[in-house]
Amino acid sequence: MSKMGKIVGVIAIVGAIIFAPPIIYQKSIDKNLKQIKTNIEQKGAKLELKNDNSSYFRIDRTYILKVEKPSAIIKNFDFINNNSDKEQLAEIIKECEVLIKLNIVKYPISHKKAISVSINKIPSEIGVSKEQIDKIKKQLQLYVNLDSIGQIEKVKMQDIDLTLSEENSNTIFKNVIKNFYLEMLSNNKQHIHLTQFLNKIDNNSSYYPFVSNIKIDNFDFYNKNSNNDDITFQKLAIKNISFYNKDSDYTYKIKIENLKTDTDVISILNKISFKNNFSIQNIDIDIDGKKLIIKDWNYKLKLNQIDKKSFHTFIYSLNNTAVPQNEQVTEKALQTIINKGFKADLSFYINNISDKITSLDRIEGKIELDIKPNKVKLESKKILNYVDAEITLKTSYDNLLEIAKIFPQFINALPLLFQNKDGIMETHISIKNGKILINGKAIF
Repeated sequence: MSKMGKIVGVIAIVGAIIFAPPIIYQKSIDKNLKQIKTNIEQKGAKLELKNDNSSYFRIDRTYILKVEKPSAIIKNFDFINNNSDKEQLAEIIKECEVLIKLNIVKYPISHKKAISVSINKIPSEIGVSKEQIDKIKKQLQLYVNLDSIGQIEKVKMQDIDLTLSEENSNTIFKNVIKNFYLEMLSNNKQHIHLTQFLNKIDNNSSYYPFVSNIKIDNFDFYNKNSNNDDITFQKLAIKNISFYNKDSDYTYKIKIENLKTDTDVISILNKISFKNNFSIQNIDIDIDGKKLIIKDWNYKLKLNQIDKKSFHTFIYSLNNTAVPQNEQVTEKALQTIINKGFKADLSFYINNISDKITSLDRIEGKIELDIKPNKVKLESKKILNYVDAEITLKTSYDNLLEIAKIFPQFINALPLLFQNKDGIMETHISIKNGKILINGKAIF
């Protein structure tokens, strides 16, 4: 090959490296945007292109997102029971506009703040002044980082510190959100972090003054799914949660420290196995000066061979108790779970429970349960014929004396329920073949 031919070859290769990626990347971005637009429209919203200042090497576009059918979204807001409230919220959402800006270099590199999302329009019907609406629009923003192949890498919300007041009202709302983000990790794993969250309501009216706030510090949530979604792992850790409420009737404070929980769910065919570990270092409850403190509360729960469909229905209905008909759904799902049978293991302990008068040291227990398939109604005593259970409770003698002071009516029963084993008071309850035994003695 001649010298000129080599030069031409090098120029061709360099040219391909420089000019080909933008074409490929443009196609990839357009394909993803087309799919996103389709998904949005299916949910009752509309994505419109406002302007396009893109060049060969950069995508620079601005879109307007509008919700044209808010009722399709709000119908899933189970926490709102009043239809008129839903209609009012639907009208407000319909008047809102979200601004979405794309600023992406057309090369396979990581893109910081490739997408920004902000509020473009908020209707005055929300009941705050124009100045406060401008504050909301300025602070309510989030940014999206993309990885080298255009997939979402991180979504981060801009820090919020908003103090708002309703027009013609003595109520002040304060909202703080610091360092809130979602990041997509490797192996189908996601991480949500929140450094601080504060929601405070201060009503200075003479008719019914009150103060209420919720504060969360250092929230971390991890979620991981297998490729087939048949294995799920979740982990949650919260350093501090506090609730405070003061009105003319009473004052209460609740503080929870170092809450940790992790969950494994394995789905095989139509059955689910579930494992959960849970711990709280400290719970401090104060209601009008009456205090209750719980220290080191831990439990481990395993559920095996549970009917998948009924389990999902049961959990969903429990999480949406605001809907009245869900009570019947919960009962029906629980009945099906019991009828199809499952196995469970639970172990727990609490190191200390105390108030101003009483202090109980360590209480621990273990439950092993096996429910065989059956057709018995939950309220029927015949269900015991299909239950095998072993229950053990352990505590100290001093604890029993304290419990007897609180519940004097049980003072004669406690010696029958608990036996002294190496200085530890223990009771063992067994259920088998329709019979209940306490410490080996049948009571039913």
